[in-house]
Amino acid sequence: VRIYKNDFSVPLYSSLLVGKWDTITQANGDNLRLSGAWKTSDGVVVVGYHTGVPNDMPVSNVPVWGNANFSGESAVLAHLTAANIKNPLDGPVIVNAINAQKYEPKLTVFPNPHNGIFLVNTDNRAQKKVEIIDVTGRVIKTEITQENAFYINMAEADAGMYYVKITTIDGVSSVKIIKR
Repeated sequence: VRIYKNDFSVPLYSSLLVGKWDTITQANGDNLRLSGAWKTSDGVVVVGYHTGVPNDMPVSNVPVWGNANFSGESAVLAHLTAANIKNPLDGPVIVNAINAQKYEPKLTVFPNPHNGIFLVNTDNRAQKKVEIIDVTGRVIKTEITQENAFYINMAEADAGMYYVKITTIDGVSSVKIIKR
């Protein structure tokens, strides 16, 4: 579990969550899969599952409803605290691979309706995936860019309604567009 600065230049926090791991031979540590991490005011909460193979996962501070021994259950919930990422103003904000945070990148399209080529403007220069999606949900075009202003060419697409979806490290935004 790692937390980085917004530009990924420096890790602010790093923690290892594994099963009974032999630190000399490096054996038996790969039995945990994390599926999400949420920033809290004093650390990170992670969720995932434990495979049970090859070893049990050591635990501490087990609540009365929990069990310290692996017996077929697979859920993992851990709260990792760290003074260097403490911020009392932080609430739970999703910081996992899905990137579905509270923040939505600003997104504008001009002209709309368009005749095949239009300008997309976003509010950051982070790498972004741009998808053009038809009304059935089918992705008809995908581009990767770091520009905050760029043109999309849909000359080959049929007239109709589409969506421009932008996915960045900060979140996801979409806007409806019309091709004449």
